[in-house]
Amino acid sequence: MNGQIALQDNFSGINSWRIPDGLDGVLASFSNGGQSSNSSLDLRPWDAPARITVSLAPDGTRVAGYSSSLFDPFRTMLQPPELVDMVAEAMRSWSSRAGLNLGFVTDGGEDFGTSGLTQLDSRFGDIRIGAIPLGPEVYAVATPFDDGASGTWAGDILLNSNATFDSLDQFYSVVVHEFGHALGLPHTGGEGDIMNPAAFNTVQTRRDIAALRLRYGRRRLDQYDDVDPKDRNNSMENATRLKNPGSFKNTVPLIAYGDVQGDRDVDWFELRALGDDYQGPVTFRVVTSGISLLSPRLSIYDESGERIAVVVSKSTIGDDLSLTVQAPIDESLFVRVSNSGIFHRGRGSYSLVATMDASATYDPETLEFALHQDFWALDQSDVHTLFTEPEPLFNNDLHTNETFSTATDLDEVSGSVVPGHFRIQAGISDVTDIDIYRFRAPDLAGGAGTLTASLLSLEQEGLVPSLQFYNASFQTLSQRVIARGNGRYLVQIDGVAANSDYYVGIRSDRPGEAFDTGNYTFDLLFNRPKYELDNLGSGTLGTQDRSEQHTLYVAETQMFHFGIKAGFNTQLAGTTIWGSVYNEEGDLVWRGHTRPGEFRSANSVVLRPGSYLIQVDLAGSAATAGTLAYTLQGKVLSDPIGPELINPANLPFPHCKPGSPEFCYPGDRQTTDPFLVVGGGEIGVPPGSTTPPPDQNVNLWYWYENWNAPVGG
Repeated sequence: MNGQIALQDNFSGINSWRIPDGLDGVLASFSNGGQSSNSSLDLRPWDAPARITVSLAPDGTRVAGYSSSLFDPFRTMLQPPELVDMVAEAMRSWSSRAGLNLGFVTDGGEDFGTSGLTQLDSRFGDIRIGAIPLGPEVYAVATPFDDGASGTWAGDILLNSNATFDSLDQFYSVVVHEFGHALGLPHTGGEGDIMNPAAFNTVQTRRDIAALRLRYGRRRLDQYDDVDPKDRNNSMENATRLKNPGSFKNTVPLIAYGDVQGDRDVDWFELRALGDDYQGPVTFRVVTSGISLLSPRLSIYDESGERIAVVVSKSTIGDDLSLTVQAPIDESLFVRVSNSGIFHRGRGSYSLVATMDASATYDPETLEFALHQDFWALDQSDVHTLFTEPEPLFNNDLHTNETFSTATDLDEVSGSVVPGHFRIQAGISDVTDIDIYRFRAPDLAGGAGTLTASLLSLEQEGLVPSLQFYNASFQTLSQRVIARGNGRYLVQIDGVAANSDYYVGIRSDRPGEAFDTGNYTFDLLFNRPKYELDNLGSGTLGTQDRSEQHTLYVAETQMFHFGIKAGFNTQLAGTTIWGSVYNEEGDLVWRGHTRPGEFRSANSVVLRPGSYLIQVDLAGSAATAGTLAYTLQGKVLSDPIGPELINPANLPFPHCKPGSPEFCYPGDRQTTDPFLVVGGGEIGVPPGSTTPPPDQNVNLWYWYENWNAPVGG
């Protein structure tokens, strides 16, 4: 590596090396082979690994105040289509080896970090790739997916548009390395490892693959293959029936989800004879575009086994194939889905849909939503409810699991390397509905320890949930809230005993109010480390003193997760609490909203070096006077990216002495921390900037469409 630039990566949970001045110092920092001191399960797998999307930001996309230029700087090496193919190959090298999918989607060019969903935002990919001029000591930086991550920064990769690459292999090695970090992998020290930061390697080693599978497991069989081998739908005789709902027969799309595991894996489906009920064309579609990188082959057969139509993909980034045939009156049609053969051992998930074109009545947007969401474990009848019911509900239990004695038992997810991953997709149907589940803590090394529970609302502006855990004696357990906002509710419970039964109850947060019904994905994980937010500042609000201020000094660019925890006072039960962060120009860069007795969060935010004003306000009226304690909580989700994304000389709070690890902050404060929160408003912002918003429904603020905060930074 003599004379080459080392990689810098910024992501949570890794005690990564700091960049010293000068290239010699950079190289010396790798004397230990780049091995991180934290090799445990320190970074969380994505919430929906079966549906991780990737997009390339168009040139001109704003990145923390700067402009991305991904395509122009590298044209001397490769043209835009070649860049797309190279990124796809990096994606394929990871996704083909474990239980996840990476699918290409179009990027609309919205600002990096704009308010939105952490996964499956329709405007761009979960992992966005851009390029800006970085310092001469880095090739790329990657932001993390983390337990506290919320919003659209998670997983994003920024290449250095000023970097000079010696070869295409070197460029590819940087891209595939950063994808490893976006998927939660730490540095390793193996000489040939992709995740070795001291080398430019291009092929995953066993160590790289083991680290990936430790988070995502091996590739899971789809629900039609995860059965007794003799019953798998890998033959025409065992074809999975495409169910045609009786009362809506021939009017709604028939959808099934599958996964191709390699060259030998084929999936067969059957559309039963439609008879006199329907005479007309039937269109079959197999969709991998935006889902996986599978290059599919779609074939249609009659009952005799004769192939009557076939279409083969030539795309390297996923595809959307369709065939239209005339429906026979008294015979079934058979569909065969397989790998096209472009790539040896091509793998990936897909969605299959059949529509009776002459009688189908459905919303095209609903169809595309159903095809691309993480619904691949749902039964076909649940998917049909998207088209047949005004408020579709998954796994409708009809109020049968609302007591401890009738609790639904959760089963572990198949294919997991580490035991103790439970998942269910279900829904809250009405104001009285409560879903109670029972599960057994696994016997992990050292005991089960800490339980991490994640609940994702599946419809935007749908269910705002409430969670409560119980032990086998039905006693409530204390839970630590990590994130509650942006459609994501994440908690941890400590002291869980191995091989013991536990219960969890899920209901709406406020039955009878808005957002009290809807579908959710609920995950339980036992292989996560304990995660605690830091207390960044605290104070007291009341009917007489309705506002408090703090000052945040940021020395190096970092991504923050913020939230507000409020105490409870019956006198102020009807009020709400706003937390707002403003830069020195008075621009709002972050805002959160909670009510007494709760912790709520919002989107993660990247803050550049500078001074920020934090203001906490009490909103709403109270019957009597009273006070309310609050705590501003948070966590830095990235190692410091540097003093400035572009200009390393821009140091608003420089190191106190050359070579010193301490930063000098206003008020003669010296600390090695790259940010500092102090009480009081020590900076001034333009008059009128900090006018608090009016009181409103806190659950309205659970959804990003209702946030007024700009990107920030």
